[in-house]
Amino acid sequence: MGLDKLFADIANAIRSKKDITRKIKASNFPEEIMSMTNGRKVPILNAYQLFYKNYRNNLIEKINDYFDFSKCTDMNCMFYGNADVITIPEFDTSKCTNMTCMFQECINLIEINSLDTSKVIYMDRTFYYCKALRSLRELDVSMVKNFGGSSPTLRGCANLENFGGFLNAGKAFTEKKNNYSPYTIDLSNNNSLTHESLMNVINKLCDLNITYGVYDKDGEPGIGTLYTQQLILGSTNIAKLTAEEIAIATAKGWTVS
Repeated sequence: MGLDKLFADIANAIRSKKDITRKIKASNFPEEIMSMTNGRKVPILNAYQLFYKNYRNNLIEKINDYFDFSKCTDMNCMFYGNADVITIPEFDTSKCTNMTCMFQECINLIEINSLDTSKVIYMDRTFYYCKALRSLRELDVSMVKNFGGSSPTLRGCANLENFGGFLNAGKAFTEKKNNYSPYTIDLSNNNSLTHESLMNVINKLCDLNITYGVYDKDGEPGIGTLYTQQLILGSTNIAKLTAEEIAIATAKGWTVS
């Protein structure tokens, strides 16, 4: 569909106070659209490539003044490859289900304010090769069913030191398979993580005995889940932990390597 038709659809959506549902690629989102809002925020359901590779960086600081993300479900590649962005202000991600590649290769990104990830299902490559990122708050992954497998969420974040952990990781798992690749949490490339950060990860893992319905005769979570999943920490991170600390994860049905 041509640019003129897309522009007209966006204009009509603004005038009729409807949401913009089509993917809005950065290259197809004219700057002039801002002059048509008459003080209203542009309502977006799909933010695909909205700030892709340095497009409209001048709007990022005032992202909440220009855009309404209150119903946005797809933020796939939203900031992909944006090498100029250093900080991301807090904005509404409460309805987002897809954060695939959202900040991938934002190589100078240092800080991300709080993200509401409570509805996210896809978190593969979300922070892929954010080389400058040093701190990341707790991420609620209660609904996540894809941590990326061979392309994990935090791959390439070599300088990440402080991490609040993945809250309820494993709660949404439904596949009845051992070591199912999309369920794998891989932090083997994040060797700067502090001991506290690693314990945040371990302590916030969901007990897979509960996920897969394994209980003992007293109704308590059983020992020996039906399906184990992988927490890959790598030798550098494992060396920071005691055997007792690692055992917390294995007791919940996670294989630590």
